[in-house]
Amino acid sequence: GGLELSEGHLDAARQAHGPALAKGPENPRALLNLAAVMIRQGDFPAARALLKRVTGTPELRARVQESLAVRENRESGKVDLMRLRLAARLSRS
Repeated sequence: GGLELSEGHLDAARQAHGPALAKGPENPRALLNLAAVMIRQGDFPAARALLKRVTGTPELRARVQESLAVRENRESGKVDLMRLRLAARLSRS
């Protein structure tokens, strides 16, 4: 799924994450990658719902905050500096 996402094959990336989430519905990396697909496809409510389910290490929480900032920027055009600062702090933890 990650390769398909990085190459811009969004439908293939979306399908590739299905089996990973079927095996582990709370797999944080699969949730993050699928949320990234949803953001790129413009499905912002679905992306937000997936990102809210991610738990884990500070690195993963930082990626969630970054992804939420990107989602908000693409949806509304606003930049959430506080969320980006939080992501930066979490990534250093």
